[in-house]
Amino acid sequence: MPSMAQDMALPLEDVLSSSAFTAELPEGIPQGTGSTIQAVKRLVIRQLENPQRPSYLLLQNVPPGLIDRATENRNLVGSRRVRFCYNCGTRQLIVKFPGYPHEAGARSLGHIFRKAFDRFGLEDQYQSLGSGLADNGRVRKEPDDQWVPMPEYLPAGRNLNWPTVALECGWSESLGQLRRDASIWLGNFGTRAVIIVSVERRQHEIQVEKWVPTAGRSARGGQHLQSVCAQTISIKETTSDLLINGPYLRINFAEFWLREPAEGETDYVFPHCALEKMANEVWVRQDIWLRGRNEELLEISDEEVELWEEEDTDE
Repeated sequence: MPSMAQDMALPLEDVLSSSAFTAELPEGIPQGTGSTIQAVKRLVIRQLENPQRPSYLLLQNVPPGLIDRATENRNLVGSRRVRFCYNCGTRQLIVKFPGYPHEAGARSLGHIFRKAFDRFGLEDQYQSLGSGLADNGRVRKEPDDQWVPMPEYLPAGRNLNWPTVALECGWSESLGQLRRDASIWLGNFGTRAVIIVSVERRQHEIQVEKWVPTAGRSARGGQHLQSVCAQTISIKETTSDLLINGPYLRINFAEFWLREPAEGETDYVFPHCALEKMANEVWVRQDIWLRGRNEELLEISDEEVELWEEEDTDE
């Protein structure tokens, strides 16, 4: 069961230091040296062919030019579906391997978001950048999806390829890394909200989190930017019911558009029924994925849910 993160705050200053950049990766992920495009391709294909494919691959000593080439032609590294997060200072590359359940979640939530963003007659005033690479000179990163107003609706000086809202999906054991991804977006690209979708690998359980930047105070008394979990929503399918615990997911109008709403414009609110639709699409793909691995779904009993609710109340 994922750890609840409501009101959790994470500092953003050192997120790109060598130790912090990789600190939240799941234990035991494969590692290697990616000094040539051939080496990267060999290591990526090795993991793609692994029946127990990990969620991530960590590569050291990766030259910046390799990222440029791989971005232009993803076939050079063996797959178009992998996602990159590259630390320019340390030359470390985190390769993310999205699973079919994650891709289903990203597509479904992206569709739900677009329907909401098209409200107020603003459908021609924003764009989805998909999993396109964002680059600020210190870090290069690809999300599962991202959105930004069209150039003419952005403040002067704002980078046109930096999202205002980003989406990151992954398995529950990667939740720490997904939160680190959120910190990278919020601290380096001026992103105003990051939505995380964390999927339990062998149960019908999903945790949705919304992370935003806010001003905090360091131990020395000075102000610093920190990443805060503003919302946590848990979605579970038990042996007899589907349960959603938490508020409606909300993306503030100003978070998306970088301006205050005009008359008739309001925040974007996604009710539980929208998240239930997303969850069902994820679970369909998850069931197929598990069958392909000859693994069985572990059902969640009503008694387990009651026990978890009691523990949450005690806390």
